[in-house]
Amino acid sequence: MLSCAERIHLSLSEPNKPNPPPIGERYRFPLTSILESKSLVFLILDGYFRLDESLFITTHPITMFPSLKSLSLRGVYVNDAQVLHYLVSSCPMIENLTSNNCSGGLEYVRIQNLPKLKKFLFRGPQEVGVHLAPSLELFQYTATGSNGAPYIDTTTLKSTL
Repeated sequence: MLSCAERIHLSLSEPNKPNPPPIGERYRFPLTSILESKSLVFLILDGYFRLDESLFITTHPITMFPSLKSLSLRGVYVNDAQVLHYLVSSCPMIENLTSNNCSGGLEYVRIQNLPKLKKFLFRGPQEVGVHLAPSLELFQYTATGSNGAPYIDTTTLKSTL
């Protein structure tokens, strides 16, 4: 049963297919049994997933991922920055966050109010902001486009990166 799992790695891809499927053919996350898991600590979504407004409808942020410490999104389509913000802010215990080549309506990614965040790895064409992350020890930003520029609000970090 997924609702009792501590570690979940979901991968949807077709190695022989050079281009990802259209947005409408991607698997729409969430799986309610995963979202309501109180024991989930580690979650990887890899490949042809899409995150959209259904996250807002399915559950309330207080009940989403209360124990999640590590979240990795690889090649996931994210409808817009608000959806990503909603997901990440629903993880009060998050320590490790990775976003690798996510696409969609993301122009600017703002990560904020994550007091336990220690490691944030980001790869993509978007601009990135990190605010109110006093435990942040590692921030790695790899720009894949010409307009990406990281921004870190160092006044809220415990030490200079």
